[in-house]
Parts: sequence; structure tokens; C-alpha cells
Amino acid sequence: MPITTLIVDDTAETRDVLSMLVSQAGAQSIKTVPDGPTALALLEKEPVDLVFTDYQMPGMDGIALSRELRIRYPRMTLVMITVLDDPELRHRALLAGVDMFLPKPITLTTLDTLIASLERIPHDVEDWNQWLAQWVSPRQEV
Repeated sequence: MPITTLIVDDTAETRDVLSMLVSQAGAQSIKTVPDGPTALALLEKEPVDLVFTDYQMPGMDGIALSRELRIRYPRMTLVMITVLDDPELRHRALLAGVDMFLPKPITLTTLDTLIASLERIPHDVEDWNQWLAQWVSPRQEV
């Protein structure tokens, strides 16, 4: 199943470069927006599997956006990208529900691994239940 992706970053150049790299890594249907409120509005209409969010954005930063996304879309994969590789920020991102913290610059190898791992995880309820069924043994009657 193709991975749908949203990139949230206030810098157009970063959105363009990350979009290109994510596309090369195999994701499809890549959308980009400049800020958190625009991301939330877009996701109400077009849900995605994976969100990349910058940390430092005016208004709603990546931590606040991640908290809101985790509440609204608990199964969505959240990746925070930032030039700040700080242990305290990593901890705050984890508490906000971020699944992965990537310091910039991001490599194509990292994105390849991330996209490939997501492609193996079912994203809709029916596929998820079928996937889980392979790991659950049938209940035996006595």
C-alpha cells in the first residue's frame, strides 16, 4: 500500500527538498504546508499515514502540532525534523507523541528505511485485523 505523506515546515526550500527525498524513498501522495494550523485543516479533509514536522515554526511549533495530531490521529506516524539535536527537545518530542526524531540534514538512506518499514504496516482497519490474525492463534475449545 502506498504511503501518503504530509510535510510541515515554514521554509519552502526545506519542504521542496524533503518532498523530493521522500518521493525518491518511495512515498506517494506527498503534500506540503507551511504551518501547523494549515496542516490540521488539510488533515481533516485528507488523512495521511506519515507526517514530517519541523520543530521551529512561528505560531504553532512542532511539539504543539504533534500533541494535537497524536490526539486526533493516534495511529499516524509522526517524525520531527530539526537542526536542534538537543536531548531535552527529544524528550519533549517523545512526550508529545513523536515516533521518530531526525536531526537535519536528513539522508535518503534514513528515509528509505523509514518508508520501507511503514509499507509493511497495515493502515486501514480491515488490513490491520488481517495482519494481526496471523499472529494470534485460534482459541481452542476444551
